[in-house]
Amino acid sequence: MSLKLAPDSATADRAKKLTTTKFWRALGGNASVFWGECKSKGLTYYKVAFQKKTQTFKCNCASRKYPCKHAIALSILLADQTDVFTRTEDLPEWVADWVQKGAPPAKDQTPEQVQSNAENRQKNFSKRLDRMVSGLDELENWLLDTLRQGIAALEQQPFSYWTSISARIHDAQLSAIGKRIKNIPILIGSDEDWPAKVLSELTAYYLLIRGLRKMDELPLNIQQDLLSVAGVSTKKEELFQYGQTVKDTWMVLGQLEGVEEKLNFRRTWVLGFETNRYGLILDFAFGRHPYSANYRKGNVFVGQVVFYPSNAPLRIAVKDKLVLDRRVKRIIGFETFTEYLTFYSQNLAANPWQIAFPCSLEGIIPIIEKDQLLLLDKDKKIIPVFHNEKAKWKILAASGGHPVNIFGEWSGEKLLPLSLTIDNQFIAL
Repeated sequence: MSLKLAPDSATADRAKKLTTTKFWRALGGNASVFWGECKSKGLTYYKVAFQKKTQTFKCNCASRKYPCKHAIALSILLADQTDVFTRTEDLPEWVADWVQKGAPPAKDQTPEQVQSNAENRQKNFSKRLDRMVSGLDELENWLLDTLRQGIAALEQQPFSYWTSISARIHDAQLSAIGKRIKNIPILIGSDEDWPAKVLSELTAYYLLIRGLRKMDELPLNIQQDLLSVAGVSTKKEELFQYGQTVKDTWMVLGQLEGVEEKLNFRRTWVLGFETNRYGLILDFAFGRHPYSANYRKGNVFVGQVVFYPSNAPLRIAVKDKLVLDRRVKRIIGFETFTEYLTFYSQNLAANPWQIAFPCSLEGIIPIIEKDQLLLLDKDKKIIPVFHNEKAKWKILAASGGHPVNIFGEWSGEKLLPLSLTIDNQFIAL
């Protein structure tokens, strides 16, 4: 094992800095596998392992480079300081699970073939990054030209103005940004504040440009957020092998469906009863094809979910679940809107590209003023709400003037109510 395994010189340089035992704990191994936990920023320790027979590594960091800097550092420690590894046949649970399920390569593959496949994956990813970086130049030029003309001038632009740049950005492997650009005309003229909304959206693109160009200098979780916003997805196989697994009793609080270019999407929001962590399940289906899994609003299930890597983890994939024979009786949330906004701002600072965010509030009183639904918290502060005539009357009828606990999506400006509880009863909106 040596620095020759590093996918690039930058990874090798970072690995060198981690080859002292002050960065490591729980180093152990035997004749077939070695492992350890490498200190990251703050209190985080990444779990790293190496299997000799298959010449494969495992690390639960968010890096897309294989092997990552933590794995390279472990291999150097193994070569230069073998005595720091405690010899034992008792494998930690996460190592044993990897050895049994995740580590073995396909049958009849030699260690050289395993390494070659890993190198090919890295080369393909590097090529995509190169195309993305090339697309950033075109995106930045378009963005600056648009701002020089002035936001007000966008009202006069034909739809082709947006579809043209959207297609070019999509071709540069920035598919998610291409879709967002195509949706900007929806904002133009939507209300009197539309210029500020469009400017906010364009600012998010500029922040993405700056971030991607300096990606190697950023923490791994922020790198993952940048790639996700750009349209680079994490495969479930990789997620289940390296992601953070959380077991809890999960309450299905809300669901929202829509269609985008013949692709059906569904956002399902859950909340852990013990961990008090929100989770977002994203499902997609083409045309009339059904979703691969169903989540009934108000249901409760016990199971393991895996959080996608992020600086503010929110999206999850369900690893296993057992639906319980009971319903959500009470939505757990913040007592005041001010408390919620503090929570929201902290998460937004960690990941400024979030579009929709979960919001649970307790003791909310719905009222009607000038035919508009208003939600008041315990401090009598008004919570801005998206207008929905059907949901308005459903909320008022359920409340009857009494406080309710409510859940919805917060856009940064308004709340879209999705469910409420009152008198131990769950009501989907």
